[in-house]
Amino acid sequence: MMKILLVLSTLLVSTLLLTKYAVAGEIVDTEWTGNFLTITYSPARGWVECTAYNSSGAAIGGGEGLATGTVARVLMSVPEKYAHRTKRESVKVACRPAR
Repeated sequence: MMKILLVLSTLLVSTLLLTKYAVAGEIVDTEWTGNFLTITYSPARGWVECTAYNSSGAAIGGGEGLATGTVARVLMSVPEKYAHRTKRESVKVACRPAR
């Protein structure tokens, strides 16, 4: 019984020590320059991936960026028709830490 407890406690401690923690960030800003969309995502560590979707849910652009400090700025190109003011509201963006 003691051996089982020792093995289980060793597995638990090693799992806690070797597991990377994740930072849950959020999109804090979006900027349009022509048909380029820059996403600011914070807090972040390492690489961040972002995908832009049109109003029907289809992916229309994507990009990735490396966080500096705790902020990642991701630049992506989207089709020209979404760059016009009336279409910008129909573009949704989702970001997540890259694995």
